Amino acid sequence: MAGLKRLLPRFSLRTLVIAPLLATCVFAVWWRWEPWVFEQALEGEAKDMAFSPDGRLLAAAGMVAGGPVLSIYRLSDGSRRDLPTGSEMKFTGLLSFSPDGRHLLTTWYGHDPTVWDVEAGHVVFALKGYVGRVRHASYSPDGRSIVTGDYASWLRLWEAEAGNLLAEQHVGGAVDVARFSRDGRRVLSVTSRSLQVWDSRLTERLFRKVAPARGLPPEATVDISPDGSRVAYGDDAGGVHVDAIDGEGEGSGLVLGGHEDYALCVRFFPDNELLLTCDGIGTASTWYHNGVKASAVTAHILSAFLHSDAIWLSDGRRIAGTWDVGILIFDATVGRVLAIVSPSYEREVFLRSSAISCDGRRIAMTERGDKFITVFRRRRPEWWWGVFYLWEFWLTAAFACLFIWSVITDRRPLARTG
Repeated sequence: MAGLKRLLPRFSLRTLVIAPLLATCVFAVWWRWEPWVFEQALEGEAKDMAFSPDGRLLAAAGMVAGGPVLSIYRLSDGSRRDLPTGSEMKFTGLLSFSPDGRHLLTTWYGHDPTVWDVEAGHVVFALKGYVGRVRHASYSPDGRSIVTGDYASWLRLWEAEAGNLLAEQHVGGAVDVARFSRDGRRVLSVTSRSLQVWDSRLTERLFRKVAPARGLPPEATVDISPDGSRVAYGDDAGGVHVDAIDGEGEGSGLVLGGHEDYALCVRFFPDNELLLTCDGIGTASTWYHNGVKASAVTAHILSAFLHSDAIWLSDGRRIAGTWDVGILIFDATVGRVLAIVSPSYEREVFLRSSAISCDGRRIAMTERGDKFITVFRRRRPEWWWGVFYLWEFWLTAAFACLFIWSVITDRRPLARTG
């Protein structure tokens, strides 16, 4: 103990406790100071928006008196280019960039989905054969294929370079979700009657789960693991099912309990190690492969933001969800709300559309009735989160050492030395 006392400053224990506490208060005030700042306002209508994979471009589509408007904004200088659209078209609210950012996929009510060349600003091709609305469409991770699902119960696979139809399947219900797994080896389709998993060529059905007679709840959400080996989905009784995709049709697996309300968000972590679930009362839980709960945190605001359209950011740690008032960014690894970004915190806000870039550095929003798109950028670089967590660890360790030291020395302060 004598050596320890010589290493520490000759001040009272009260001083040693108060000093880091004050420093922590100052750091907390600085850290909570608004981490997002206004970058620019873009003129234009936006019913739906999407960032390019590198976050440098913003695509926005909307309706005006003269017809639909499809615009591409270059965020470095705020320049805008309008793509030529027919006045008879009606945008249905779907924009999707290809993984390389060269092409943009849009859907139109009563017209074929269209693929645009982003740089040249013209139509590359249309996916022929649709007469109704395409409800969902997405690119494969390698950018070579496009999968679409429509109201007429058709799930179709297209060649992304030329727009040729490669395969199609009738899935027995209007398709709400049609997307690839993150490794590109599986295709997931969800209807009100069933959820199905197909191989990447859409020739073999590997998994099928029939919904109850009352149908899947509107809030039900489904996700497929990054390696395409498991599928997770919520039910209307608060349970979350995790089934193995083994090519034998109906699956059986784990049922994760612990939720008091139906699941709004079910998402596998991008590294395939954990599963994130969030229910209607705001309880967010993470689970291991064997169904053991890793962590849980309850914040009522999570139920408003984290639902079926929540997306992972590129670091695989943060997940972003949207609501009428803004975008919430949640660190799923530590169970912490990092930010809630809104156009205004002093008045009532109703967003018409919003989007966040894949790296989480930019957010775009537009309010109902507004003709401007507001773009925010993150003030601090990514490594600041590491500094914050390191500070928390140091602070906890410092207080633990002070507590142990006070117990060992019978809580007697050190004498001051003149």
